[in-house]
Amino acid sequence: MHLTKIVILLFLVLTGTLVGCKKDKVEEKKNQNLIGVWVNVTFNSTYRSTITEYDFKANDIGNEIIAVVAGSTYTVTSDENFKWTTENEKVLKLQFGSDPAELYTYVLDEEEGSLTLTSASGTVKEYLKDND
Repeated sequence: MHLTKIVILLFLVLTGTLVGCKKDKVEEKKNQNLIGVWVNVTFNSTYRSTITEYDFKANDIGNEIIAVVAGSTYTVTSDENFKWTTENEKVLKLQFGSDPAELYTYVLDEEEGSLTLTSASGTVKEYLKDND
């Protein structure tokens, strides 16, 4: 009877370990689709535009660069690192330093190479994948 309990306990521990590993691999695969550089260009006036670039890395960190282009002058106005995660293949969380996480719903169109982010306030921006 004691041996049966040990076998059952060992089976439960191994099953939990295997299920936990499988879940991690599925989440990792979902994140793989966002990895890379995504760029949004907003035209503010005839000779001025804002470029926002998100660089999602495989280890759930990334970098956001915001630059203003006025005529032929390119000026970086912000360069910040962030942590990122996804939930349910619909929600993207970006954490800049100790600030509260920014939540976005996202739609990824891999065929078109586009990423559409909608902020909690309803602002929608489309980013194109930079394949360079």
